[in-house]
Formats: sequence, C-alpha cells, structure tokens
Amino acid sequence: PPAEPPPSSDVTCSSPQAGWRRKMTPEQRRRAALDGRSALPPVLTPETALKVVSRERARKRWSRLVGAKQSRVATEMREHLGHQQWNAFVRFVNEHYMDSFIEAFVPKSLVLACEGPIEGGACPHAF
Repeated sequence: PPAEPPPSSDVTCSSPQAGWRRKMTPEQRRRAALDGRSALPPVLTPETALKVVSRERARKRWSRLVGAKQSRVATEMREHLGHQQWNAFVRFVNEHYMDSFIEAFVPKSLVLACEGPIEGGACPHAF
C-alpha cells in the first residue's frame, strides 16, 4: 500500500491544537528563501499568539498616543516644546513608560475579557 504523505505545513487551522501562524512580511519571506528555510512562519500556540497580538496592538496604540508625528500628544505639545525638547520628551517617555504601557494590554489570564470600569466593579455588559 502507498504511504500516506506527511501532513502539510502549509495548512493553518484555527483549532487550538494546530496553533496559529503570523503573516510574514515580504522581507521575512525573502530572507527565509535566501537562508533556505521555509517561507512559512513558525506555528504559535494560542497563548503565545495572544501575547504577540496584544503587544503588537499595544505598540500601535502607543505610537498613536505618543510616537507618531500626528499623535494625540504631538498635535497638542510639539509646537509648545519645540523640536529639540519634543524629541527629548519622546525619548524619555519611551524609555520610562512604553514597556509598562504595552504590558498593560497583555491579559494576565491569557483570556480576553472585560475587566470592568476603571473605578472598579464588575463588567456592566457581563462579558
């Protein structure tokens, strides 16, 4: 009898057992091809995938809040501080506050759920 082919690594399944693949950028695919590696990214467990997605989203939020040229803080403060002081401010907040901001978006229980209002208490939506 003919042997069964090995399972394809090209298939991405949404079940927790199969894991989750991040989309590779064109640069990552090019480097993988040059190194002779698979052009597929490694499979992530659901827990790791949640951490990765949470951190990526938090970095985008941080950029929109502080880092980007048209960030919320920049539109209000850049003209008041001037170019040199604005750059020093961004370096300072990136060094002292960015990591804790990003970690705040990674759920400790690895389950996305409403934590309730800032003032405390249960979620009003029972989510």
